[in-house]
Amino acid sequence: MTMQMIIGDFPFSTSTAEYGEVRRVKEYRWLQRDRLNRKPALQFQGVGLKEVTLTGVIHIQSYKQLEHPQQMEAIADKGDPLNLLASNDTLKADYLGQWVIMRLEFVDSDLMADGTPETITFTMTIKEYGEDDDL
Repeated sequence: MTMQMIIGDFPFSTSTAEYGEVRRVKEYRWLQRDRLNRKPALQFQGVGLKEVTLTGVIHIQSYKQLEHPQQMEAIADKGDPLNLLASNDTLKADYLGQWVIMRLEFVDSDLMADGTPETITFTMTIKEYGEDDDL
């Protein structure tokens, strides 16, 4: 089993849910200030929160794998900040701080006669929690 990342207690890996695409967004905060008889000016307020979208596939080979979307939902439903760990080439994990699950999307495909999917495509969007210990 090759571990890609862990959010909370859910591991992304070849045997659970494997992502094949990572989209990263970093925002910058600018506040518009009105000025008399001139165009408004923008004032830099600082770096915003990072957002990451993971897109991947769960290839159903056992009924246990059908539970992975529900496990992701249960973690997100709690509404808690989650520790994010990313694997690296040295068989260690890098701690990336606390993140929250902002959005989950699942698409069932290759349905069997009873409606059970053979493939579940997922998209998970996570965002930095914005820890307070930086102050």
